[in-house]
Amino acid sequence: MDQNKKKKYKQTFREYDALLESFKGIDIEPYWPSEEDFILFEENPEKWFELLIYMSEMVEATCIKEEYSLNRINRFLRDHLVLVESHKEKF
Repeated sequence: MDQNKKKKYKQTFREYDALLESFKGIDIEPYWPSEEDFILFEENPEKWFELLIYMSEMVEATCIKEEYSLNRINRFLRDHLVLVESHKEKF
């Protein structure tokens, strides 16, 4: 999908930090998405943000395959999530 046509969502830095705080004490089994999963994620990116942010921020990749998946997660988040100071900001 063309970068310019991807759905973009904004979240404030404060909201993002609060989400990270909510992850403290949570320990879930890492989920490393496949190529097919990313196709599904593109259909409704916002639905997957919490899981993907958790994976991006809280889980460490331990092998090449996991590192590749983590890179894809981070790219997906960069493509769809814009962090702003306030919701009044345009992006």
